Amino acid sequence: MRLLFGAMFVVQTVGVAFALRRKRAISEAPDPENNDVALTSIFGPLEFTSTAKGFRGGTLTCMYGGGILDLRGAVLAPDGATLRIQAFNGGGQIYIPASWRLETKVIGLGGIADARPRIDRPADAPVLSIRGWAMFGGFGVASEGPKDRDDRSFAPQPIAAN
Repeated sequence: MRLLFGAMFVVQTVGVAFALRRKRAISEAPDPENNDVALTSIFGPLEFTSTAKGFRGGTLTCMYGGGILDLRGAVLAPDGATLRIQAFNGGGQIYIPASWRLETKVIGLGGIADARPRIDRPADAPVLSIRGWAMFGGFGVASEGPKDRDDRSFAPQPIAAN
């Protein structure tokens, strides 16, 4: 058991050192109209909305942090797009239009889940391919969030007084 906890401590320490080094290398915020993105959340939140007219994909890295990537305002490139993800003790939410097809291949102790409605999408519908790894974290894919819903039945209800 000590060996296991020792190994986990070493992995976490190396992860923190790597994340801090990578955070120093980040320079500027990406342009929402870019067709390729390089997004990083390290020890902090991420909130990015794409309005690209030919989105081809890019990278999304979340280490000890996470946030939201909103692609509902983007148009996929005719050949589709590939988003490469990395998550280490982090992750987030990826919003895509309900009409897009989604293909995922994420490995590790974590992953990705598609929470969009189960509908038949045409074979020629745009395809977003998400590839990568997740270690102690992951991503959820949805077509709407709490701010987008008309009914607020998921909101906490006040407790009635007796």
